[in-house]
Amino acid sequence: MRFDGIRTSSFYTPAKNLGLALNAGLLFALSFPPYRLPICLPFAVALLLRGLNGLSVRQGVMVGIACGCVYFGGTLFWLASLFGAGAISLCLILAAFVALFSALTVWLKRTLPEIPLWILAPVVWTAVEWYRSEVFVLKFGWMGLGYALVHAPRLAYGASLLGCYGLSFGVMMAGAWLASAPNSLNLRQRVAWFLPVWALSLYMPRPIPTPQRPLNVRLVQGMPPFTDDLIALSRSKSAAPLDIIVWPEYSLMEDPIRNTELWGQLQSLAKESRSYFLFGGKDQPNAEDEKRFWNTAYLLDPTGRLIGRHVKNHIVHFIQDGIAGTEARSIPTPLGRLGVAICFDMDYPDVARRLTQDGAEVFLVPNMDPEEWSALQRVQHRLMFQMRAIECGRWLARSDVAGGTSLVAPTGREVARIKSAASGYIDVRAGRESGRTLYIRGGWLLPYLCALALGLMSGLGIRRSVLRGWALRKA
Repeated sequence: MRFDGIRTSSFYTPAKNLGLALNAGLLFALSFPPYRLPICLPFAVALLLRGLNGLSVRQGVMVGIACGCVYFGGTLFWLASLFGAGAISLCLILAAFVALFSALTVWLKRTLPEIPLWILAPVVWTAVEWYRSEVFVLKFGWMGLGYALVHAPRLAYGASLLGCYGLSFGVMMAGAWLASAPNSLNLRQRVAWFLPVWALSLYMPRPIPTPQRPLNVRLVQGMPPFTDDLIALSRSKSAAPLDIIVWPEYSLMEDPIRNTELWGQLQSLAKESRSYFLFGGKDQPNAEDEKRFWNTAYLLDPTGRLIGRHVKNHIVHFIQDGIAGTEARSIPTPLGRLGVAICFDMDYPDVARRLTQDGAEVFLVPNMDPEEWSALQRVQHRLMFQMRAIECGRWLARSDVAGGTSLVAPTGREVARIKSAASGYIDVRAGRESGRTLYIRGGWLLPYLCALALGLMSGLGIRRSVLRGWALRKA
């Protein structure tokens, strides 16, 4: 596969290359909900890389933009219900990262031709995807390639080794290997060998583990501020004694400690049920300053005593979601160490990882995905919670306001879920795990290593370009 440029204007991009980019974007989109065809992923990568063949850096940017617009526009169109026409700008911003990958790949392959494409492309993509998800001001990691593999249990296991970014790295490596076939005959041979192996890896089942030292958890679903409804659902009879009751994020749209009557109701519920009780509310030091608060999950013990709290570390963009917290510590109880996070915290790997490193044996997550955000938003958001369970090897119990309430096994499989947006509850058995995955032990460093490698390659490329320019001037 050649990256040695063409002789046309650097602003003109051949229709063939744009066609390959558009088809690549379509295959990327088809890999995610609502289409759910992850078998397309490596072929999307191969088409994108072939679309970059022979282009200049500026042309690579155009190809990347074309691919990214279809990729993100075809999956995140539900953003229009939140931001209207502003959703177009968001999709263009996300597409710019595909353009960045394309430009860097074209430039580095031409400047450092000795680096094989199947090494270069995964390193660049993983570094750029990490930057988009965790460093860039929007920190928007949705539609990372690894999330498309959550429902492929054998492949998803790789996230317990190298995380979501490790899956992205592997997909890019496979696609680059296909794209680097020297001619059409070799490409057909590679596809004929690769496709059945890939399909088998995608759809081979993996057993769901039996919950070890299980906790009986009631996950209550309901849209606040209907506190009376949540209390009534929590008091419903259960087949077995409950260990924990979990309410959604913002189940109380105020500071519960400042409301003496409400606080008494919450304590009474914990005492009556003889269980731990986790709920979302505000920690608002000044009742007159509505904008200054911490989005907080409160944990009461069976006597009604407040024994722990977690402040949301990652607040949602563009909405009033309080002041971001900085700590992610597990809460010690006689039931074990509980890992509490809030909704958007699980969109990022760091909170779940730090909770696990601090000894968390199970994740309990108050969540808020309102019904008006669309069913597709909830489907795509579930992938991120499932990925955190795989990475950390933990059971994850999540209580939502309108349809995201579920229990996820350490394999990433949802074993129980409320499938409607109506108020209700499910009683689940969540296992407690104490082992640490390879990801927790150091596999999470992969994107940082890729970013470092990209920086070193870029520095070497700049140095080589400068030396080449000096040599040409002297000649």
